[in-house]
Amino acid sequence: MKKKITQLCGMLCVCLLLTACGGKDTATGRYLETVEGSEAAGPLIVRDDTDAAIVEALVDKSETGGLFDGLESGDRIRITFDMPESSPWPGVDWVYTCELLEEGSLADVPEEALAAMEEAGYDSGRHTHAPADAPQTVDEPVSGWCGNTSAAVSADGREYTLWGGDAIS
Repeated sequence: MKKKITQLCGMLCVCLLLTACGGKDTATGRYLETVEGSEAAGPLIVRDDTDAAIVEALVDKSETGGLFDGLESGDRIRITFDMPESSPWPGVDWVYTCELLEEGSLADVPEEALAAMEEAGYDSGRHTHAPADAPQTVDEPVSGWCGNTSAAVSADGREYTLWGGDAIS
């Protein structure tokens, strides 16, 4: 009888342990914060154990919320997560815990990940949109541009604004 009780207690402990874990995984990686107002928004991670161009969205599923408060892009974090079984979005992790391992900066995030993120409509804030330090001329052509590049042109006493590639041309 004593042996059966011990076996039963052992099985209960294993069941409780499995229930508590709930099939959750842990991962480490670089945190990415998106700029509010970007086409796609939300916290992201570039996991250490995946290709640098894979960026995963993070959804705070903690009991208290505010899981990503105080984090900066480039911080190295450890998360406890699972992937929703019926999610219509691939690459979404439901995160239950988040631990800051070391502070970082946007420079610590692989370039491939930033490019993939921006191609998907996220804005990491690395583009600054400010007037040029000095007017650009034909003698000093611009070597690059982003979608928000503009140029003001005066002709026949009126001013016209050109955007993007038209501004560069």
